[in-house]
Amino acid sequence: MEKVLAALKDIHGVEGSFVMNTNGELVCRQMPAIFADEIFAELGRRLLGIYSTFDLQVSQFDDLLLKFDGYWLYIRRASHGFLSILTSETVNYPALKMASNLALSQLTSQIQTAKPISTAPAAPMIQAAATALAPAAVPPPAPVKMEAPKPVTPIHRRFFRGQPVD
Repeated sequence: MEKVLAALKDIHGVEGSFVMNTNGELVCRQMPAIFADEIFAELGRRLLGIYSTFDLQVSQFDDLLLKFDGYWLYIRRASHGFLSILTSETVNYPALKMASNLALSQLTSQIQTAKPISTAPAAPMIQAAATALAPAAVPPPAPVKMEAPKPVTPIHRRFFRGQPVD
């Protein structure tokens, strides 16, 4: 599977790709190091939610293109999982579609037998980091004494065609 995903990078604009099974579990990845394994558990859950929601609301579909600022995430659904490809927005879309067709034909049988890569959910890590970085308890600020506002005397001005007249 790694060879197929690595071959996708030959297309100008492809940054990385990954494969998930029908349960949303990561099976294989060729992504930049900035994307930690922990994010894929949440991504798989959300991806399944998107597809199931759209299947209920719209007719069933297999291709999904999510456009972000400068990047696209192209997701193809197969019978045994999902192929997701991260690209820059300058990618040649017809070439990407042809390459994903070829990749899916090679990956379909492998996805079914592949074991999921164990990924810890990101939420406990984020919670631990938030706890470690939480600021010390700060007492509430002292109440500020507010004085009553002074009465305002209205100034009567005369206007002619929107201009003040003195």
